[in-house]
Amino acid sequence: MSFLSAQKPSLDHSVYDGWQSIGAIVVSNNGKWISFSVNPQQGDSWLFIYDKSNSKLDSVPRGAKQTFSPLNTYLAYQIVPAYSEVRTAKKKKLKEDKMPKNSLGIRLLSSDEKIIIPEVKSFGLPEKKSDWMAYLLEKKTEETKDTSDKPESTKVKTRKPESKGTDLVIYNPVGKKEIRFTNVTEYSVSKDGNSISFLQDFSDTTKIDNFIVQTFDTQKETITKIFEGKGAVKKITVNNPGNIISFLYSADTSKNKVFALWCSVNQQKALNIFDNSSPSLIKNWAISDNGDISYSDDGTRIYFGTSPKPVKEPEDTLLDEEKYKLDIWSWDDDLLQPMQKKQLDQELKRTYRAVYHFDKKSFYQLADTLIPQIRIQRKGNSDFALASSDIKYQKQSSWEDRSYSDYYLVNIENGNRKSIFENTPSLINLSPAGNYLLIYDFEKRAWLSLPVNGGDLKNISSSIEYPLYDELNDTPSDPQPYGFAGWSDDQKHVLVYDKFDLWSLDLAGIEKPVNLTNGYGRKNNLRLRYIKLDQEADFIKNKELIYLSAFNYNSKEAGFFNLKPGKPSDPVKLLMEKAVFSKDIIKPKDVELLYFTKETYADSPDLY
Repeated sequence: MSFLSAQKPSLDHSVYDGWQSIGAIVVSNNGKWISFSVNPQQGDSWLFIYDKSNSKLDSVPRGAKQTFSPLNTYLAYQIVPAYSEVRTAKKKKLKEDKMPKNSLGIRLLSSDEKIIIPEVKSFGLPEKKSDWMAYLLEKKTEETKDTSDKPESTKVKTRKPESKGTDLVIYNPVGKKEIRFTNVTEYSVSKDGNSISFLQDFSDTTKIDNFIVQTFDTQKETITKIFEGKGAVKKITVNNPGNIISFLYSADTSKNKVFALWCSVNQQKALNIFDNSSPSLIKNWAISDNGDISYSDDGTRIYFGTSPKPVKEPEDTLLDEEKYKLDIWSWDDDLLQPMQKKQLDQELKRTYRAVYHFDKKSFYQLADTLIPQIRIQRKGNSDFALASSDIKYQKQSSWEDRSYSDYYLVNIENGNRKSIFENTPSLINLSPAGNYLLIYDFEKRAWLSLPVNGGDLKNISSSIEYPLYDELNDTPSDPQPYGFAGWSDDQKHVLVYDKFDLWSLDLAGIEKPVNLTNGYGRKNNLRLRYIKLDQEADFIKNKELIYLSAFNYNSKEAGFFNLKPGKPSDPVKLLMEKAVFSKDIIKPKDVELLYFTKETYADSPDLY
C-alpha cells in the first residue's frame, strides 16, 4: 500500500458537529434503570434509557433534564425544540412568547408507555416515597375577535387581560390522576414527597393582585388553602417533610414593598412570624425578596435574607435625553471601576443571612454589611457558622495575589460572634459538627486546627515529611494545597492529600498523621484521590469501603482503586487503562452498583 493511500482523512471544521459527549447521567434508586444524554457539538441531542435487567436500550430525540421517580416507576424529562427550529425563530427575531417551547415527556418504566405534554415551562418531582409530580404550563395569549359589522380588513384583534400565572398540573402518571389549577406563579414539591404547595395570583379590575396559597397532601389527596390576601406574595418554600410552608407577603401596593415572613405548619392557616416591626431587627432594615429561604434539616430553624429597607425614589421630572450620565471614580476606591460596574447588580440585590428559631420564637442577624459572608454547616443543623469579611482588604486585592479576610465564629443559637482570625490569607473551614476549625496556613504550608470551644492552635501536619502543596507551582503566587478529602465520622479526624497519597490527621493534634494508603501512591507514582459516592453526606464513614480515583504520572493511565476501612493498607486495584474516566462514580441509593464514563483520544465517551 502506498504512503498516500494509507493516510487518514484530513480534519477540517466540518467534523466538529459529529463530535459527541455524554451529558447528565441519572440512575434509578433501585439501580435497574440508567438514563443519559448524548450531545453533539451542534445540533439535536438524544436521551437514552437503558434497562439493566434485559440490556434493552431505548432513545428519545432532544430529551434533557431527566429524573427518575423515587419509587422507580417512571422517568420524567424535558423535550427541547429542534435546533433548526430554534435557529430559524432566532433569525426571524421572534419575541420570547413566540419562540418554540419545551415539552414534558414521561416514560412509564413498567409498560414503556410514553406521555408527551406540550408547552411545559417547568416540572418538579420529589426525592422520596411518592409518584406525584407537578408541572407548570407555558402562558397562552388569547385574542378576542371583533364581532362588529366593520369590514374584515378594518377589524382590530385585541388581547384579553393577561394573568401573571398559568396552569399548574399536579399529576400522578402511574395512577393516571390529575388536578389542575389556574393562575399559578410559583410551586414547590417537598423533598420527601408529602406535599406540593403553590401560589395563585388573581388580578381584579383595580389592578391589585389577590394571592392564594394552597397545599396538596399527596397521601390524603386533599387540597388545603392556607393563605389569601391582597398585595404581593413571593418565595414559596417547603421544608423536606412538607409540613412547613413559608413565603414572603407584603400588603403594600407601592413599588418599594416591605415584606414579612409568613409560615404555615401542618396545613394550618399561615401566620406572620417575623416582620420589620421586630426590635431585634437592625433599624431601617427589612426582609428582602432577593434572598433565598431555607430550613434546617431538623425543622427547628428557617434562614432568610435581610437588607436595608428599599428607599422610595424621588419623582423623576426629566426625560432621558435631558439627563447627564457620568461614571465617577477615585484613586482610593476600594474596588477598581470595572469591578464596581460588574458587581453593581449583585450589590444592589445583596442580602444578609438571618435565622428564626421556631421553637424559641427568636430571631438573630447572622451577617451584616460589615461581615457579609457566612457559611452554614450540616444542612442548617449546626450550632456554629463561619463568617468572613474582606471589606478592609479590597483595595489591597488590586495589587496582591493573596486574598485577605477577617474570620468570625457565629453562634446560631444566640447570634453571638467571636473574632478568630484577622487579616489572614489562610483557607479556613469549619467541621460539619462545628467542633473544629481546619486552617491551611500559606506561610507554614501546613494544616492547622483550632477547637471551637477553646484551646490552642495546633499544627497537625508538621510530622509529614512530604509537601502538602503543589510542588510544581510556577507562578509568582502561593502554591495551593493539594486539598482535603473530607471529615471522618468520628468527628476527630480530617483526611488530606499530598501529591500521591491520602492522610488522616488528628484534629486534636495528639496522634501522629496516618498514611491511609500506606504510601502506595508514592511508591507507584500514582495520584490517589477520594471519590464521594453520597453527595449529601457530611462525613466519610470509617467502617465503609473507600473508593479512589487513580492517575499514573508516568504512563498516564487512569482508573479506580478501593481502600479497606481500618488500619492503613495498600489500595486494591479495580481498573487501570490508558483512558480518561469520569471524576465521579455514580451509585444508586438502594443497591451496591457503580457507574462511570470512559473515553480515549480515539473513542467518544461511553457509560460503563
